[in-house]
Amino acid sequence: MVAQDFDLQGSRWIVGGAFRSVHAMAADTANGLLYIGGSFKMVGPRTPACAWVHRTTGAALTGTPSIDGMVYAMIPDGSGGAYLGGAFTTVNGTPRMNVARLNADGSLHSWQADVDGAVYALSVGGGAVYVGGIFNNVCLVLKKVDGLMTLVLC
Repeated sequence: MVAQDFDLQGSRWIVGGAFRSVHAMAADTANGLLYIGGSFKMVGPRTPACAWVHRTTGAALTGTPSIDGMVYAMIPDGSGGAYLGGAFTTVNGTPRMNVARLNADGSLHSWQADVDGAVYALSVGGGAVYVGGIFNNVCLVLKKVDGLMTLVLC
């Protein structure tokens, strides 16, 4: 058997590294283990476009968001969450066009500033969120959430 990703208990797992193949799997049902062998550097659950990892332990944090595209920029929001930008249309199954804000637990924040092109840069300062990227149209969206004014050129 040669595989680069596989299903395990209802979630999609992937293998990583320069050579990413699974050649053998054996189940130890008595001990609840699955042995996986092949040519890879890591194996674990798929984390679509975004992963939250503890900085000192390296452990994956629960609540990692599900994003249906690419993430090119991330910046902390100052409250334990983060802003992210990229080329995507949904976050955790909710429509968000290329920019979103996540709470500390990985859930989607109510802040929304949809952008009609890819976002490659984010900055937060002076009570505003700045978004940079390639946009097809220019428009102004001004929103106030949690006392934060957001101006987006899209």
